[in-house]
Amino acid sequence: MEERKRTNIDIFESLICRSLSLGCYVEAISLIHNTIESYLKNVLRLKNEVKGYYLIDYAIDCERANLISKDLFNDIDEFNKNRNKAIHKLLKNEIDYKELMNVIFSGRKIQLGLSPCNHKKEEIERVLNIDKRAIKIVTTKEIMDFQNKRIEF
Repeated sequence: MEERKRTNIDIFESLICRSLSLGCYVEAISLIHNTIESYLKNVLRLKNEVKGYYLIDYAIDCERANLISKDLFNDIDEFNKNRNKAIHKLLKNEIDYKELMNVIFSGRKIQLGLSPCNHKKEEIERVLNIDKRAIKIVTTKEIMDFQNKRIEF
C-alpha cells in the first residue's frame, strides 16, 4: 500500500513538473489545487470527518480539528482565493504571468509541505528552484514568440 501511495504522489509530481515545463500554467495550478485538496481530504477521512466538497471546506474542517495550523489554513485560503481570481482574470484576458507564477509557487509550497512524503524545508526549496528554472525557460520563449508575432484576440 505504501508503494502504491508513493506511486500516486510521483504521478502527480511528474504531471505538475510537466505542466510547468510546457508552460501549461493553468493545468499546473489545477493539479496543485487538486493535490492539496486530496491531502486534506485524506487526513479528514482518517478521522471520519469528511463533510465538505471543496478545498476550503476541507481546510476549515482540518483547522477546526487542529489537524493544520491557523497559519497553514490562512495560506491555503489565500492560495484558493488567488487561484480563483487568476482564473477569472484569465477568462477576461487580464492576467499577467507574474500573478500566475505567484499563485503557482504559493500553492506548490503548501502542496509540498502537506505531502505524505514529509519533505524537509531544504527539499521543498530545491524543488521550487527547479520549478522556477523550468518556468523561466518557457516564459522567456513565450515572450520572444509573442514579440515576433503579435497575436490578437
